[in-house]
Amino acid sequence: VFLGVRGAMPAAGSGPELFGWLVSPYTAKVRAMLAYKRVPFTDTEPSLLGLLFKVKPAVGRVIMPTLRREDGSWQQDSALICDELERQHPLPSTTPPGPAQRLASSLLELYGDEWLTMLALHFRWDVPGNAAWA
Repeated sequence: VFLGVRGAMPAAGSGPELFGWLVSPYTAKVRAMLAYKRVPFTDTEPSLLGLLFKVKPAVGRVIMPTLRREDGSWQQDSALICDELERQHPLPSTTPPGPAQRLASSLLELYGDEWLTMLALHFRWDVPGNAAWA
């Protein structure tokens, strides 16, 4: 089963194509969800031209991650992509069983997506070794 390992390519039409850079925490979130769900996918690190001429026409702006589904439709926004993957591939589940746990899970995801990004950016750009890698 192909799990998005860079450099490996599944057979054409064997899964969605994820467009995103290695340094993107939101792309990492979707990549982890696809791997956890064991969904075969193609992991594409787009060039600037790829973003401008492939991603932007499909979703309306230059943004990552984006997922091109097997049916040719596109989806953008890591939270929405992960929610759709959970609906399409319910097992193994990433959704807690109880309503209180689901609320806590949603709040933690929101906090991580909206507030921990600032901390991630600090460590990416303020640490010389990290900035050189990124």
